[in-house]
Amino acid sequence: MAEFTLDGTAFQAINGGQAIEFTSSVSFRIVCHGQDEVDDYWNALSAGGAEGRCGWLTDKFGVSWQVTPVEMGEYLGHADPEVSQRCFMAMMGMKKIDLAEFEAIARLRPITSRLSL
Repeated sequence: MAEFTLDGTAFQAINGGQAIEFTSSVSFRIVCHGQDEVDDYWNALSAGGAEGRCGWLTDKFGVSWQVTPVEMGEYLGHADPEVSQRCFMAMMGMKKIDLAEFEAIARLRPITSRLSL
């Protein structure tokens, strides 16, 4: 067992032996401010790992991460339910979160979406 602190939060890591598989059921969430910060974390953590959907990735050690900008919550919780739904559908087609696409939806500009809206 190991105990450690990350950014003021206490964690414990326990080796459960071979009977317990390492899975993505535990992930670390990185709350970013703006696209540049999302890009920096995404590029660093996904190198040698695997990109997932909706801002999730697995690093080269098999650890799962959620790289999510605070601004995403504003779009997903938009006062206009149609905008909120369109942003959610766009997010479902994203790997790395793309704030420009959310902004385009919110402004009702044409977007290039990965899913039919």
